[in-house]
Amino acid sequence: MLQQQDLVSHFSDVVDLGDNVFRCKDVLSKVTLHYYVKLAGAGFHENDLLIVSENRMNDEFALSVFASLPRTKVTAGLELHAMPTNGYGLSLTILAPEQYHAYFKGRLDDKRECLALCMPIHRCEFSGNESVDDFFLLRRKIVPTMNWEREVHPKIELRFDNPRTRGGTGDAYTFVRSYASPTSFRHSENTARSPFSCSARSSPNRSP
Repeated sequence: MLQQQDLVSHFSDVVDLGDNVFRCKDVLSKVTLHYYVKLAGAGFHENDLLIVSENRMNDEFALSVFASLPRTKVTAGLELHAMPTNGYGLSLTILAPEQYHAYFKGRLDDKRECLALCMPIHRCEFSGNESVDDFFLLRRKIVPTMNWEREVHPKIELRFDNPRTRGGTGDAYTFVRSYASPTSFRHSENTARSPFSCSARSSPNRSP
C-alpha cells in the first residue's frame, strides 16, 4: 500500500488535506494532472483511493467523493456508488481496481496493488459491467473522465450490417461517440432503397 513518503518522492507539491488525504500533481507539457490520494489504513478505507483531474483543483469536491464511498475493499470488478449533489452535475462514482487503470505504473509498481481509481461520472457514461479493455477504451476515446466540467458523453454501442457489401460488425457492438441524444438512435430495417441495418444501445441514465 502507498505511504505519504511515496507521494513526496514521486510527485510535486504534495499537500496534506487531512483525514489521510493528500493532493499532488504532475506538470506535463500541455496539461497539469492533479491527484487526490486517500491512503488506506486502520479506521480508513481498505484500498488506497485515487481521483484524477485535469487542470482543475477542487479539494472540497474530492473530499466529498471520498467520504461517500464504502470502506470495503475493491478487488474484482467495477462498482458504482451514488455521490453527493455537486456543482458539476455528476451523479455517480465508479470504483475501479488496479487492473482497470495504469496510474502510478512505472513509478510505484510494488505499491499499487490496492490502488482503486475513483471516477466521478454521469450515469449514462458507464454501465459498471465493462471489461478491462472496454473500460480503457471508453476512457481513452469516448469519455474525457478527467474533465469534471465535461458535457455528458453517453456510452453508446452500435451494431451495423450491410448485406450488399457484406461489411459491418456482425453480432458484435462497437462504441461510438455521440454528438446527439442517444434517444435519437433508432433501429432501421433493410429496405429496397437502403439495405443498411443498424441498431444501437446505451447505458441507462438512472441510479444504480
